[in-house]
Amino acid sequence: MACADSHAILDVEIVDVREADLRSPNMEIIGMKRALDFLKEKLRISEVVTDHHPQITAYLRRSEPQITHQLDVWHASKNLAKKITAVGINCTYSFYSIIQLALQLGWLLHFFGLNCISY
Repeated sequence: MACADSHAILDVEIVDVREADLRSPNMEIIGMKRALDFLKEKLRISEVVTDHHPQITAYLRRSEPQITHQLDVWHASKNLAKKITAVGINCTYSFYSIIQLALQLGWLLHFFGLNCISY
């Protein structure tokens, strides 16, 4: 985990796949829980920005409702590009062109001071 203001790394957690029942998708939530537990002892956490990992989203919504969860702009833009591509099956634009369009959305959000998208 890193601090958005100072860009300092606050915590790094290493998770072995054997701790996650040999399922690598479970490793991310284990690392997040450990990092939050460690940091909550030292800091007041008000906001967490992650990619769109469904287990982390569910965990934060269920177990940490006081923490605001937001998606980072890159992943939000990528998800938007996938949705645009899915709707426009006969679209002449390539997926990469749509990614560029979605990244422009990310740039606009950053320009107006909205570095994340609430989830």
